[in-house]
Amino acid sequence: MNLSYWEIKSWLTNIDFCIVGSGIVGLNCALRLKEQFPKSKILILEKGTLPQGASTKNAGFACFGSLSEILDDLNTHSEEDVIQLISKRVNGLKLLRQTLGDKQLNYQQLGGYELFLDADEALFQSCISKKETINKLLKPHFKDNIFSLKDNIFNFKNVNKQYIFNQFEGQIDTGKMMESLLEKAHSKGIKILNNMQVEGFSEDTDSVKIKTNQFEFSASKLLIATNGFASKLINQKVKPARAQVLITEPIKDLKIKGTFHLEKGYYYFRNIDNRILFGGGRNLDFKTEETTELVQTELVKNKLEELLKIEVKTLVSLIHVNNETGEIQDIQQVAQWCQTYEAYFHCDTVQSIGKMPFDLSQLPVDFLVASAHKFHGPKGVGFAFVRKNIVLQPLLFGGEQEKGWRAGTEAVHQIVGMAEALSLSYAKLEEEQNYISELKNYAISQLQTAFPAVKIIGKNTFYNLMNVILPLDSSKTALLLFNLDMKGIAVSSGSACQSGSIKPSHVLAEFLNKEEQILPNLRISFSHLNTKEDVDYLVEVLKGI
Repeated sequence: MNLSYWEIKSWLTNIDFCIVGSGIVGLNCALRLKEQFPKSKILILEKGTLPQGASTKNAGFACFGSLSEILDDLNTHSEEDVIQLISKRVNGLKLLRQTLGDKQLNYQQLGGYELFLDADEALFQSCISKKETINKLLKPHFKDNIFSLKDNIFNFKNVNKQYIFNQFEGQIDTGKMMESLLEKAHSKGIKILNNMQVEGFSEDTDSVKIKTNQFEFSASKLLIATNGFASKLINQKVKPARAQVLITEPIKDLKIKGTFHLEKGYYYFRNIDNRILFGGGRNLDFKTEETTELVQTELVKNKLEELLKIEVKTLVSLIHVNNETGEIQDIQQVAQWCQTYEAYFHCDTVQSIGKMPFDLSQLPVDFLVASAHKFHGPKGVGFAFVRKNIVLQPLLFGGEQEKGWRAGTEAVHQIVGMAEALSLSYAKLEEEQNYISELKNYAISQLQTAFPAVKIIGKNTFYNLMNVILPLDSSKTALLLFNLDMKGIAVSSGSACQSGSIKPSHVLAEFLNKEEQILPNLRISFSHLNTKEDVDYLVEVLKGI
């Protein structure tokens, strides 16, 4: 490569420090030297178009070791050595954050989770037994306990129901980090030459001659910052430790947050841009992974893909009885499907609890919810059924009521009232069910007699609910509910939740044509307190509108 006088003068003359490698080590080295020697001329040589190696290819874990990793280190090193190692990792992260700022790193301290496969129960128990010992050992350096137990809140399959949580672990955006480091280096006048392969060097009395694939030049000091690649330039036994990483396609509404470790830290994953980043596998073949080749191997790739099957469970949530149309969902069948495909099943039984029998020993739902006012209990209270051994995390924190699932003082009088109302509902269930069914059938016949063109919505509907489209002029839709209310009749055009609203029902809009949507519709619900006289009164009022 032929260089001009000006190129040699500007770039390759009077170099105080030449650094090989523009990764995180090389750039930070240059920045520290610039701080100590502000007038120094610093040149960085990078063999790639972009920084090579782990700097731009790492997983972005801001961590200092999972509990099992630390315990593993203590098997081969002294306590003092392990503490020093952890301290260096913590201080290194602190320095990086001070150098660039959390925003430039996209640093997030979301905590780290160590997961244990079902097959690793012995390792889990060993870690649990030594957790407090490690917390005590490291507490002087962190001023708080590091490790604690967390339930399986992310519902990963094939793993222990508890994780070991590290509250101090964080994550960074590796790309943003390197981009910011490069920008800062340029701003300090540090020169960087890319596609510059260093082939060798020799030392003189007061300088170092450096031979590249492009030209030769001299510098006062030479620093090798190529980490796992260093043995190519210096006569030192440096063993590379390649780790491989897979990144999935985007996963909609990916909920996992934080960093995750498996099998003594040899595997790790996290959420990045709603994708799963999954890496590791060096332990499968340590010898082969002592390489500087930046390629993937089938052995590691296949193992990572296998472990990716430890997935977040799907939640299916369905309403048992539609609150607008009264249509009944076959929840027994749905529950069986969910069991087959290992999904959780949440069922809204607000419309049906207290009005039909439920045998939860035979109905394999995981979650079930009910509201007291639907079976003539007090308003503002309900209950949830949660299948045994399912772990939930609260949305609100405070006083840990009901095994920590919620905060706040219980409304005891409402709970007692709800329990009594539910008991009374089931005491006369068959009698009231027959009465209400007969009343509904009577209402249908009376409406059909008065309005031959009336449309009853739905086929398999619940016995106490009906939704009808009235063959009245669409101009009467707006004031229909108002007129009925003035006559003391409580009905709605849609769900009871939008009682008084004249807006078209979003439920009905899914299957009614445009002509039907503009006609008046009524949602009518019946109880054992209603009579045929009530039905007759409703029909007469509708005829007069």
